[in-house]
Amino acid sequence: MFVTHRHGEIFLGNPAKDDSVQAWPYVEFGLNAPLLIMQVIRAIGRARYKSAVMMTSVSDLKKAIFEEGPCFQIESLSVATLSRLNGTEYLGMERLDEVLQVSDAVTNRSGVMLKTASGKKYFSEQGEWSEPLRVDKHIYKSSWRSPQR
Repeated sequence: MFVTHRHGEIFLGNPAKDDSVQAWPYVEFGLNAPLLIMQVIRAIGRARYKSAVMMTSVSDLKKAIFEEGPCFQIESLSVATLSRLNGTEYLGMERLDEVLQVSDAVTNRSGVMLKTASGKKYFSEQGEWSEPLRVDKHIYKSSWRSPQR
């Protein structure tokens, strides 16, 4: 089940408490881009809850990184790719090692590169990218995450 804090189809909240939580029995993705799946830990009072946040844009990832603190921590980040993107017959999911803002040294085109733990690279912009790429900014690095989170 997919849960969000925005308007949805099925009302799950208690009118006396929180009426912002919505849920769907399924979610259909019609994307031509990788999907970011962030494992997070939320602290509410003394309780700690683990959940997953799905997003399609790096700007949303940047906002989540900015919001990190005692009540919201990013545990890990993965990328889910549709079969037409990963070259297999199946949906793929792999842990991300880095998210980088890069520029192509030949064409000077810029975009975001998602680099998995196994070394696969996915780009925000389709097309050919020439090596070596110029790294303009590190957005996320898995080694920045503390192991005790």
